[in-house]
Amino acid sequence: MAYEGIVAAPRLHPCPSCGLTDRISGVPAVYVAGRNQVNMVVSRTDDRMEHTETRLVTTALSDALAPAPTAPAGVWTGCLGVPLLVVAIGTFIGGATSGHWFGGYPVPPAGARLPAEAHPTYAYLGVISLLALVAAASLIVPAVLRAIDFGRLVEAGRPAAERLWSRAWYCGRCGTVYFPPRPGDPAGPLTFADFRAVVWAAGGYGHLARPHRTP
Repeated sequence: MAYEGIVAAPRLHPCPSCGLTDRISGVPAVYVAGRNQVNMVVSRTDDRMEHTETRLVTTALSDALAPAPTAPAGVWTGCLGVPLLVVAIGTFIGGATSGHWFGGYPVPPAGARLPAEAHPTYAYLGVISLLALVAAASLIVPAVLRAIDFGRLVEAGRPAAERLWSRAWYCGRCGTVYFPPRPGDPAGPLTFADFRAVVWAAGGYGHLARPHRTP
């Protein structure tokens, strides 16, 4: 007797390593289960009141099964340019104020005796400011451009990667990932690194799989 409206449960494909199904789970389910939002109480400091922050906590397994990278490799180099930018701004303000680069020295009245010593210009602070600004730009600008290119690449390829990723299964007994038998899909058990390379390559960003470590 057929019952309308009842959807059959998805067929479980045994793990190709152990041949069992008792500890297998869909990769999307394992990925989502390892991502949790945690509320943390941040203690009071001199300039901030005690408050609660919500942070995303992920497990190593969830990170290993991610369908796409979350951040471009080497983006941290842009952070090194921030202190240099502060130095550039600070030295420029200090030099402009102390050296009166934009005027501000009192003008003696006509016929008055001029001071024997010239006012210091602090021109060296301008040189330091310029060098620090150039160094900061050489670090920050490439990092920003890499982040923009990374976002466009992942956004364009993620749907294709997720279509392949959503068909995969994870075996908790063997610690491997596999795909059900299907033409075009990889056969046999895959390590986390191999699985990531296959899925990310489907999205067009497989070259980013190597810089990201897997457990």
